[in-house]
Order: sequence, then structure tokens, then C-alpha cells
Amino acid sequence: MLSGLNDLQSLYFIAIINANDKKLEAKSLLNEIGVLKDIERKSDLQEIKPAFDFYIGRAYVYAALIEKEAHNTEQASQYMKSGQTLFQSLGWTGYTEEALRSIVTRELDKWKVRPQMRESGK
Repeated sequence: MLSGLNDLQSLYFIAIINANDKKLEAKSLLNEIGVLKDIERKSDLQEIKPAFDFYIGRAYVYAALIEKEAHNTEQASQYMKSGQTLFQSLGWTGYTEEALRSIVTRELDKWKVRPQMRESGK
């Protein structure tokens, strides 16, 4: 079980790093979803399945945001529906597109690298 949690944390760290690189983030998210689903299928990890479902759901919502930004509305809609289904299965009542988009955007904003402002006169 601990190795499953370590895998989960490692993938989260990679996703945060890739959130600052537009070219890597979409590929990374699809890879993250696949890896998480593979790990989740292991029978010895069933007690932490909700944690995996949360991370997979979040990755789907993030992928939906990327696809929407790229004007791939059909793919964005599919990813969002997959995320909503997972959050609903976890018992969330606030799994609307707007709510999930807000949650994921807020989280990503914490990790985005912002250019530093120069002090005037220096």
C-alpha cells in the first residue's frame, strides 16, 4: 500500500512541474491518468482506491481545461464528464463543471511559476 501512495505522490509532483510547461502538461496528464488507473487495479490497493479516484478525477478535469483552451470542445467535454463521474462516485455533491473547474484552477494557480516583478528604480 505504501508503494501505491508513493506512486501517487510522485505523479502529483510531476503534474505540478508540468503545469508550468504547456507542451508537456497535456501529454503528462494523459500518461498520469493511465498510470493511476493501472496502479488502482492492483487488488492490494483497494483501501486507498478513493485517493486514486480523486487524483484521476482531478487529472481529467485538468485535461478538460487544457483541451478547452485548445478549442477541442468535444474532447474537453469527454474529459470533464469522466472527472464528474469520478467525483460523483466519491460522494461529492458539488461536481458541476463550474465547481470542478474552479477547484482545479485554484490549485494549479498555487503552483504556476509567475515572473518576478522588478522593483522600480533598480
